[in-house]
Amino acid sequence: FFLQVVYQGLDAKFSVELDWNWTLLKNRSHVGRIKPHHIRTHRKPVIQEVKTPPASTKKRGSGRPTQPAPKPDYLILQEPMEGKPSYLIVEVWLPGVQSSAKLTLDVGEDRLILHAHP
Repeated sequence: FFLQVVYQGLDAKFSVELDWNWTLLKNRSHVGRIKPHHIRTHRKPVIQEVKTPPASTKKRGSGRPTQPAPKPDYLILQEPMEGKPSYLIVEVWLPGVQSSAKLTLDVGEDRLILHAHP
């Protein structure tokens, strides 16, 4: 039925004569042999409870407890000094970090987040 409507619409819109020599399958959803399908009869529950391992088998990164990092010293400057700034300069002092390769800076619309990776 859908293809008949499409053919009639194309005939009317573009004034072209389309070939109507196609076969309409009556009460069949396919041509040829049906391929075998695997149908799951047992459904798994959508929400499953995950079992956690005992605390003694959990692995930690280095075995030492993590401590919160001290708040670093920083300085924010604006250029030009007077009026509306064109850009900002942020200087951060990190005495425990040897290389900038261990830093990740996330710049947001209203914040800067600096991550130091050990």
